[in-house]
Amino acid sequence: QNLKSLYHIQLINEKNFILSDSQKNLSRHKNLMAKRTKEINETIDHLEKSPLDLQTRELLTEFKKLNLEWVMLMDQVESFKRTGETQKAIEITQGPGRELRLEVTSLLNKMISQSMNEINSDRLESDQTYILSRNIILAVGAISILLGLSLAFLLIFSTKKKMRDALEKLTKNSSSLMKSSTQIKESSHEISSSSTQQASSIQETASAIEELNSMIRKNADNSQSASDMASR
Repeated sequence: QNLKSLYHIQLINEKNFILSDSQKNLSRHKNLMAKRTKEINETIDHLEKSPLDLQTRELLTEFKKLNLEWVMLMDQVESFKRTGETQKAIEITQGPGRELRLEVTSLLNKMISQSMNEINSDRLESDQTYILSRNIILAVGAISILLGLSLAFLLIFSTKKKMRDALEKLTKNSSSLMKSSTQIKESSHEISSSSTQQASSIQETASAIEELNSMIRKNADNSQSASDMASR
């Protein structure tokens, strides 16, 4: 597109060059044309160093060739203008010059069309790459969310199971403690009953012994009384 703009400016310079009515104006417009030609060549060199497809590169090579022919044609026009042969100069610009301009314009339009096709192709490829990347990111995000939910579910399930197991264990331990407490209570009761029975037996034994002692004392007293009576 920049190359086409430079070429259109060059056509205006060419027109002014042909219509120059003095050597001074002729030289001024010639210098402007030379300056614009330099800019065109620099643009061509820059484009040649760029990554271009084969068709665009071929079109650029053809444009470079036609531009060189145009420069040579303008040298002929200048020669006729400086010698006062303005009519011959006009005939060159309206004959071979016109055909050359039409050919260059057509070539530039082809180059622009090819460049636009490349841009559209690159844009389409970029859009497809963007859509693919977006879909991949969305898929990865969805998978990550599912994995996170699964891990959270497993963690909750595992925690619930551990809590349930701990509760069951506590319940069993409480039951065991209650059973042990009951057994201890029963054992204490049995021990208490046994102690009471033993105390009662001991008391009965003591009473029997006391009664036996009383009987012995009584017999002794009776024996003593008998002995006293016998001695009298």
